[in-house]
Amino acid sequence: MSDPKESKEEQLGLGVQSLIRELEDDVLRIKKRFYYLEKFLGRVKEVTGERPFRIRNDIVWQTIVDSYEMLIIDFASLIRGMCQEGGFFGQLKQHCAELRVRSYRKFKATEPCIAENPRNPMTDEQRKNLVKYVMLDEQKMYARIAEEAFDFLFPSAKGAEERRANHDLIDELKNDFMKVAEEVVKDRDSFRAHRYEKSREHRELGREDKLTLDRLKHHFDHVEETLTKIRLLATNSSFAFSDMNGCDGDETAADLVDIVMLGSMNRIFNAYKIPNQLKRIESVPPYFYIYREQFYEANKAPFGLTQRKKEESHK
Repeated sequence: MSDPKESKEEQLGLGVQSLIRELEDDVLRIKKRFYYLEKFLGRVKEVTGERPFRIRNDIVWQTIVDSYEMLIIDFASLIRGMCQEGGFFGQLKQHCAELRVRSYRKFKATEPCIAENPRNPMTDEQRKNLVKYVMLDEQKMYARIAEEAFDFLFPSAKGAEERRANHDLIDELKNDFMKVAEEVVKDRDSFRAHRYEKSREHRELGREDKLTLDRLKHHFDHVEETLTKIRLLATNSSFAFSDMNGCDGDETAADLVDIVMLGSMNRIFNAYKIPNQLKRIESVPPYFYIYREQFYEANKAPFGLTQRKKEESHK
């Protein structure tokens, strides 16, 4: 028969976990642009030596700029949504009981695998005591990490007798969060989504106030750390924020920078002097565009789906 107290403890954190999971996925989805923009900017700096350069493909360049602006627009919308009435922080108030410092005894530890010296094996009692010590140390480590998360989220409650979140503490958390993150919202309103509107707020912000990619990374780190601490405190679990793009960022950045600097794949082909090499080979056409046309003519699928594939994709 299961211990009802243990069952109750196992339920703690499920409310926060359910609330935070969708938000974590949203951050991953929005930040996909950040990763390839970071790679692109790094590659530009590498090939130009950070000197001014001529843009020879303004369409691709505009696409990159649009990606950056949409990144800020979506990110600012996420931040504002989190802080609005009924948003993430408002809903978090319903789960105050899950945001508290617990005794180390409430944490589960994994029984360790003990590697012994076969020439000097431990007694059963020694082995038992070692396992107990290691598991106890692990429990205390989890409790210490959770307490540090609580202090990070609710600094005004540090050292308080009641180590549990309440509505006032969550309001403080939301206000502190927004004080840091409001820079993203202001940038979105002034330079991206509402750039042509002539409000007083827009006039007060100058071009020097525009968010750089490095500064934007700071804001993503801030959001991710806040969500990570909340998850850790409530559920004793973690979540990894990583690059979810399917393509290789470095390779894609190199291709895009080539096009921006040289104008087109055909010009890149010629600039690399590949035609000169191909002319030395009899019967091999030296021009890039010929290969392109031949390739797409011979490979209409999967680029152009067959009727059967179209029907399957709609099922």
